[in-house]
Amino acid sequence: VFLWDMDKYTLIRKLEGHHNDVVSCEFSPDGALLATASYDTRVIVWDPHTATVLLELGHLFPPPSPIFAGGANDRWVRSVAFCHDGRHVASVTDD
Repeated sequence: VFLWDMDKYTLIRKLEGHHNDVVSCEFSPDGALLATASYDTRVIVWDPHTATVLLELGHLFPPPSPIFAGGANDRWVRSVAFCHDGRHVASVTDD
């Protein structure tokens, strides 16, 4: 995930943590958090200001190996969204 300054068109920082394509992302209503959804079966909640992973939410238990998460599987996370107050996250997955 790349965060960009759209006033200056410059890269602010890169968030690394997923093992497959990131297909959805959303900032919390107050802008303090960023949630990303990936085909690696996980949602990651970030502090976008420090590039810190705050929480990993998985649709597989135990979490898959990077080899499984990086390939075709039937539990791809397709979308993520915060509720209006920023206290809950919803995700949509193929399973």
